[in-house]
Amino acid sequence: RALLLDTRPDGAVAYRVVGSDGPRLGDRPVRMDDLVADLLTPRGAAAAEAAAAQGITFVLADGDLPALDTQPGLARQPGDTPLWRVAAEPRPEKGEEPAGLPLWLQAVFLVVAAVLAGPGARRAP
Repeated sequence: RALLLDTRPDGAVAYRVVGSDGPRLGDRPVRMDDLVADLLTPRGAAAAEAAAAQGITFVLADGDLPALDTQPGLARQPGDTPLWRVAAEPRPEKGEEPAGLPLWLQAVFLVVAAVLAGPGARRAP
């Protein structure tokens, strides 16, 4: 998904979120007022992480917005288009455990599965 930012003549910034296949009939408008405000003001908020948590992978502006260059977790893409890639990973909520098993436990399960799947001992007739 991409966050599109549109600077209006009065200085206000409008936004909309589009998916890779564009808007679809029945899509509800996404409310991200606080997220957009955090992106456009360099106040140290984890705005890029919040965007990643919302599934935003790119931010496209219709003009140059210098505040986006100062946001940690946003990487400006080369070229003339004001496009930033969201490079931040979403933060897990407090008390929320990361999904999946620890790597060492996965390795133990893999070894056990390989041993069980191997050929059994053959007995002489």
